Amino acid sequence: MRTSRLPLPAILAAAFVVATPVRAQTPAPAPAPAAPVADKPLPYVAVVPFAPAAGIKPAAAHQGTLQAVLLEQAALSSPAVNVVTQGAQAEMLEDLGVKPGTPLDENTAKKLAQLSGATHVLFGSFEAGEGGALTYKVRQFGVLAGAAKDLVTVTGQPADVAARLAEALGRELSVPGLAAPAVPAGDKAQKGYAACVTFTAVALERAAVKGRKVTPPKTAMASCKDAGTDKAHPLSQGVLLAARLLTGDAKAAADLQKHVDANPADRLAGLVLLRRLFEDARYEEAAALLKRVQAARPRDPDVLRMAGELEIQKDSWDAARFAFQQAVNQAPNSPYLRYRLSYASYRTDNPKDAMEHARQAL
Repeated sequence: MRTSRLPLPAILAAAFVVATPVRAQTPAPAPAPAAPVADKPLPYVAVVPFAPAAGIKPAAAHQGTLQAVLLEQAALSSPAVNVVTQGAQAEMLEDLGVKPGTPLDENTAKKLAQLSGATHVLFGSFEAGEGGALTYKVRQFGVLAGAAKDLVTVTGQPADVAARLAEALGRELSVPGLAAPAVPAGDKAQKGYAACVTFTAVALERAAVKGRKVTPPKTAMASCKDAGTDKAHPLSQGVLLAARLLTGDAKAAADLQKHVDANPADRLAGLVLLRRLFEDARYEEAAALLKRVQAARPRDPDVLRMAGELEIQKDSWDAARFAFQQAVNQAPNSPYLRYRLSYASYRTDNPKDAMEHARQAL
């Protein structure tokens, strides 16, 4: 969830910019829900694509992005971990002047944590190993520690690396049993999947936060079609359908609905479909889908934020404020979520709370 650092007088104005259109005022608003309990926030992890070291052949350069995407999926396999999406962090890294494939240093990782509200930022590089294997050197910046440290060094083929990185992250977060992610079969599908997930996540972020329509680069859909060549990898099929829908292919909607019904854990596909239901004003269907997504990810700040956006569509500002407060409880350092909660507080005649959340967003 992306935002920029704005001066205090611009905070509420910024909230108006990102607010989605609302329906007409209802004559009898529902009673305000009770204030949500502030549970201890879950780990909020940003996994930055690993940078290729000198000597990595161009044909293997996508492997760093692939492993970051797979590690994010491993984190999402547990309801006890939240993630800063590839889309949100790509936008933030662009703001920080970091080009794709550029190695991160500790200071930039710290800035990314500040912009995103992440509690942990994973970054690093990879280099050629023996026998065609790749060696990943992964570091972690922890907000509580205020410093970066070496997390793990792993050498192997893609599936083995993905499993061992998931194991290392689980140990670090004290969340045992993170599921080893399924890896697309074949280099073509892997390269396409890494590119398609990144494109789709960024496109969703821009649509959801800024209301911007997506103009895909010429190579984007070609990569997504390459991802779809692995018919046995459900997430590859889901991201292909999601990308088609985001780029204006209305025929993909029915197929994406079927995919989400069959694969409720496919968070990216579910959120893309949810966004489309919002745009089509199909709020009852959106509410039903959101309920299913929340069953799998009950404390996910992105999902909770979408719940707030749905309530805004229904002109239920008290319920929206409740949902945004729940999201902030999970990611208290996220400036964007603070902006949304500030605006919802303002709309529910809580100016003191609105200003306090605006201050905390700075």
